[in-house]
Amino acid sequence: MESVSRRRGGGIFESLYKVVMRRNSVYVTFVIAGAFLGERAVDYGVHKLWEANNVGVINLLDYMVNLIYPFYGTCCVVYC
Repeated sequence: MESVSRRRGGGIFESLYKVVMRRNSVYVTFVIAGAFLGERAVDYGVHKLWEANNVGVINLLDYMVNLIYPFYGTCCVVYC
């Protein structure tokens, strides 16, 4: 028994394949845009994972810097 998608001329993946692969310029644009968006998604995910793992570390580092250089922020504003 033939599936419903085959009787209508193809499924969603086949029609997407036909649209993307019809011209070389569309294919190259699709690959470049996919690489750019994929890189942005991975960067965002890794950044959020890094922040979730280091929640208290940033506050601790700020506290230690303020102990070592208590007036660093004020003198930088005056001289800069």
